[in-house]
Amino acid sequence: MKVEVADPSVNTTTDLQVPATAKTGEPVTLTANVGPANAVGSVQFKDGAANIGGPVTVSGGVATLSHTFDAVGAHAVTATFTAGAGFHDSVSGAKTVDVTADTTTTLSAPATAVVGDGVTFTATVTPSGATGQVQFTTGATNLGAPVAVVNGQVTLTHRFVEAGSHDVTANFVGTGGYLNSTSAASALSVTDADFGTTTTTVTSPGNAVVGTPVNLSAIVFPIPRGGDVRFLIDGTVIGTAPVGTGDGVAVLPHTFDSAGTANVVAEYTGTTGFTPSSSAGFSVTVTEPDTRAATSTALAVTGGAVVGQAVTLTATIDPANADGTVQFRAGTTAIGAPVPVVNGVATLTHTFDTEGTYAVTAGFVGGGGFKDSISGPTVLTVSAPSTPGGTGSATFGS
Repeated sequence: MKVEVADPSVNTTTDLQVPATAKTGEPVTLTANVGPANAVGSVQFKDGAANIGGPVTVSGGVATLSHTFDAVGAHAVTATFTAGAGFHDSVSGAKTVDVTADTTTTLSAPATAVVGDGVTFTATVTPSGATGQVQFTTGATNLGAPVAVVNGQVTLTHRFVEAGSHDVTANFVGTGGYLNSTSAASALSVTDADFGTTTTTVTSPGNAVVGTPVNLSAIVFPIPRGGDVRFLIDGTVIGTAPVGTGDGVAVLPHTFDSAGTANVVAEYTGTTGFTPSSSAGFSVTVTEPDTRAATSTALAVTGGAVVGQAVTLTATIDPANADGTVQFRAGTTAIGAPVPVVNGVATLTHTFDTEGTYAVTAGFVGGGGFKDSISGPTVLTVSAPSTPGGTGSATFGS
């Protein structure tokens, strides 16, 4: 007959107390409460399947262990009670400790940059194993998109489109238990590109008349974003004009008060990105006013304007007593030689040998006491003969 002997050992319970959160590098206390309080034995704390330290002897029903987690993430902690004589073993339920890690972010950036050039920013995140992204910013404005951290570093190259001052920061947003951090601001001054030495050249006028306004003109190259040109005549500043940002030209009206040869110099004052420059001297011949009598010239064209047929060009000069010559022209081509003016009239017969449209003018070159003058253009359409030996047709316009 089989006799069952009762187990005299006492059942136990193990209850685990841990903090809900912890940080790497900072110790926390793990506590196991074993019941009944007179139970003898030891407790092995575990992180998953791995032992945390060695067994801790239970005293008064309590076993405690100070532990520092070195890895971020969720840790499932348990306490296993190994009983001494007269007591049964027991295991606690698992408790989760969310372990996080503080981070630091430092920013490496240049102090100056040039508009349009690539500027490289480097953020270093510690610990080097931290995972997450870095967003570079200037004030409230993002520079590019967030960049993933690799081996503790992030690099971004950015091009600024205009000059200005910026306080740049690197903002780390951690994942997997790594906490956020922000770098100190780094001051950055962005300036316009320096295009080097400009050149300034006086372009006009070549001649001037005492008492008659003219325009002093100078051009700056490369075309700057602004600035002024100071004009000097024989070493004396006579005025300043702004430079056109579309053509690089500065124009200053001026009236010469004496005849002779004037030396004009233009000095560009420069602006951001464009250096000052000074032109070479430019000679302007200034003459006394022309006191000769004014004239006017009128042109008349008669006859059949047909290839091979003669037309008569008549220039009438006012006043009729003006002496001089008239040069007839078709466009810029002289028609014949200059024709003397007789009693205020100069006449020339001419035959066109090519059909087409011609702008005919008469230019009067005055003799002593009379000014030159020129007629307005007369548009002459020369046609081909309508039939062999025919007369064709002519069209005149003014």
